[in-house]
Amino acid sequence: MWQRIKEIEQEAAQKAKPKKFALEVLETLKERSIKMAIWTRNSNEATEISLKVLGPYFSHIQTRENSTPKPAIHGMNNILSQFKVSSGEALYIGDSHYDIEGGSKAGVKTLI
Repeated sequence: MWQRIKEIEQEAAQKAKPKKFALEVLETLKERSIKMAIWTRNSNEATEISLKVLGPYFSHIQTRENSTPKPAIHGMNNILSQFKVSSGEALYIGDSHYDIEGGSKAGVKTLI
């Protein structure tokens, strides 16, 4: 079953395209020295495929393979620790109910 899930994720990742203005926003954040990370329920491989489209903006990648998947807060806590920031200093932008739940549980302001 997990193999099929990985295959589906990788197929979707190969079709990934940034949303309108996403690259401009990422570039602006980078220019302002804003630290950025990825926190995803996807596999490492699928995430790497998707990141080829987005470029080198993220200095920390947290997948389900290197921490407990969202909505558990371990991944967010790892990111906060890596960046040496508190939950009150971070902003999390996501696209699912897992993001809302995980970000909120970690005490991080969360946007969808």
